[in-house]
Amino acid sequence: MPKPLHRVSPKVIDILRNHIGLRASVPITSKADCVRLSSIIESKLKRKISVSTIYRVFLHPKPTTPYVHTLDVLAQYCNFKDWHDFEIRASQAEKLDVLTNDISLSSQPIDSLIKICIHQNQLKPVLTYASQFTFPVDPELGQRLGYEIYQALADNPNGNDRFFRHAHRLPLIRTCFFEMMADQNFLLQDYENGIKYFTSSARPGKGEGLGHDYLFGNCLLFRHYYIQKRKEEALAVGKLLYQKNKLPLDQMHQFSLHISARYLAYKFWFYLLMGQPSKLRQYLTEIRSYWADHMQVWRETEKKGILFHFGDVFCESPPLSHLEIVLKAHFSDFLETIPDFEMDKPLKKYLPVFDLSPLSLARLNGKHALASDVRSS
Repeated sequence: MPKPLHRVSPKVIDILRNHIGLRASVPITSKADCVRLSSIIESKLKRKISVSTIYRVFLHPKPTTPYVHTLDVLAQYCNFKDWHDFEIRASQAEKLDVLTNDISLSSQPIDSLIKICIHQNQLKPVLTYASQFTFPVDPELGQRLGYEIYQALADNPNGNDRFFRHAHRLPLIRTCFFEMMADQNFLLQDYENGIKYFTSSARPGKGEGLGHDYLFGNCLLFRHYYIQKRKEEALAVGKLLYQKNKLPLDQMHQFSLHISARYLAYKFWFYLLMGQPSKLRQYLTEIRSYWADHMQVWRETEKKGILFHFGDVFCESPPLSHLEIVLKAHFSDFLETIPDFEMDKPLKKYLPVFDLSPLSLARLNGKHALASDVRSS
């Protein structure tokens, strides 16, 4: 009996592509991306989708009719039950437009429902609405929602602790605000409390099952404590990350770039705090080998992410400043493609160029940070 085919609209394929691009840190734009995605899916789900099939679904110029089995696997990779579940959730996610200022009723600026509720300290309508979304939303829509929340909190006259305390468990808020709009400089009022709430309700897991939100939240806290010179608190979090939940380099592929790059880079700070120069030197050797092994398969966006997080670590810590030269040497071929880059200038000057986080793009552009902006950078 032949396998059933399923006609899919280009719009839904684009939504699926966005989900996969963010989850795998692989924007599907070339045959090489298809090769890598096929390998990742087989590693994660123990199920195979051929490179040619992925190419036909996402890159073939004419509309395609994939097998339902293929669509099920792609949807499951994005944490949906199956393709039917994905289609339902994708259509329902459009309801989120009502929360943001995407619906323009006049030529005058209109405050979003989110901003009105937060600024008037009336959180129940937004929290009740957001609690309905227990599934992944379209990444572009999620980023718009997350930035809307960030903007509302940035000038909230009431302080933000109450919002963080009541909203941090909601899947929609955790993904769209806490993860997509992560602010490593902790500029929002009460943001430290917010990340503590977020991390406290994350599931640690063990080994390869380590929770990505647990890892991400603790990395943010670790950087914050280190930069603030709060040594005891930084050490406490560092021991959770690098002793209790130690992850070897060959397991980092299971996490997205914005998590794995932070985790690997901040480990230099941990060895400094622990007063272990020999381990720091050994780790530098391991990282240099890691860079060399992966350089040929990393995309431009991934190289920028590595440069941003490791550059941040070396620039913010005088004892590690000499390692900036090592980083530049490993990425010299790529750095030569960056407009106006000069090898003899401090790397810190160029860090904003390498920061492709949605929040950074939103601030830079003065508008919503869309997944398409990340892909085109």
